Amino acid sequence: MKSRGMRKEENFKGLLKDAVVIQGNKNKKDVQTKSGVTFSLKGGEEKSGGKRDARWQWFLLRDKNHIMKLSPAPLLLQIVEAFPKTREEFNEQREKVILRLGKALDDLVEYMALEENRRLFLFTSIFEAGNVECLGIHKDDQWHIFSREDILRLFAGNFVVRRNQNRQRTGAGEKVIFVFNNRVYGELEVRRDSRKYPSLLFTSTKNNWLTSLQLTYQKKEKVGRTVILYGESTRFREEFC
Repeated sequence: MKSRGMRKEENFKGLLKDAVVIQGNKNKKDVQTKSGVTFSLKGGEEKSGGKRDARWQWFLLRDKNHIMKLSPAPLLLQIVEAFPKTREEFNEQREKVILRLGKALDDLVEYMALEENRRLFLFTSIFEAGNVECLGIHKDDQWHIFSREDILRLFAGNFVVRRNQNRQRTGAGEKVIFVFNNRVYGELEVRRDSRKYPSLLFTSTKNNWLTSLQLTYQKKEKVGRTVILYGESTRFREEFC
């Protein structure tokens, strides 16, 4: 999976006049031009023969130092710290843990009721607090480019954040979902499997995001056969060959 991602990064780099691929998987930015414009690249194929939307992973975290880079760090830490240190202790204290977790998730949903707070969450979790300027989405052999500000304006301004209604067997409702136009565009999930106990996983759906961005930002400029710049991203036209 990583090698396929690297091929796409190298392919995208070749569409720019002067750029480098950012190595390592801890950075949100994948490619940077000589002038300092940074791009985060997302692809992904549809699941089950195209019947299920591909999903992007923005983060999977359990380490306090990494969570502290996000906003709202105290509320996200409260979710992780609702769990005891081991799964054995969780199994023994399940009901108490579920109550603590429910309170922590409710606090997060309340925080996300304000647009400025949703913006901060997306700004830190997707755009690494400003280190990423543009999102490049690869589909059908084309790159669709959107600016950070356009994405934040659309989704921070319109997301409704709530607890998942399809409760887990525990009754915990261990997902917070990001809804737009009555569709789920993102999920913040509490993972408690043995490998990543406990951790926070934030994902979003590819086609929902791309379709909404295309419908909202219809001003666009095509560069060659494979790049389409939308909205404010057209100001980076000179970065491309």
